[in-house]
Amino acid sequence: MIKFLVNSMLGSMAKKLRICGFDTVYKAHLEDDDLIEMAKEENRILLTSDEELSLRALKKGVRSILIKGKNDEDRLVELFKALDIKDLELEIIRCPICNGELDEVKREEVKDKVFPSVYKLHNKFYLCKICGKIYWEGSHWEKIIKFFDKVNNRLRGEEVGNK
Repeated sequence: MIKFLVNSMLGSMAKKLRICGFDTVYKAHLEDDDLIEMAKEENRILLTSDEELSLRALKKGVRSILIKGKNDEDRLVELFKALDIKDLELEIIRCPICNGELDEVKREEVKDKVFPSVYKLHNKFYLCKICGKIYWEGSHWEKIIKFFDKVNNRLRGEEVGNK
């Protein structure tokens, strides 16, 4: 299983990696040496836009991928091409906020924890084991699917207009 460590420059990318089901730790305030050590200890691929940090990590035997893309779509395409991943599947198994694992919970368990309109419209709910945040496949999920469809099309070489 691929695991990532993302530095402060790529925080929004970390959330999207979690949405794909990747165990992704985001550390905004760690010093470079601590990032390298953590990646090494936890067997994570270090993702950064900092060329110097990436080179230092590689010299210390830590797998690092330098990410140069200007937006998350470009960055994810760049990353997955580097890893030879040609098709992403969205998996609702990780919290985009804290990286905790999500459990599908019975609808009744969240009745008093979500807005009545949300409860009325949705049947599937997920609960983060760490932070307790509740998720459901609402209108935002459609936007996420469209975003990852663009990424997948680019990974398969099917460039689409309107990035």
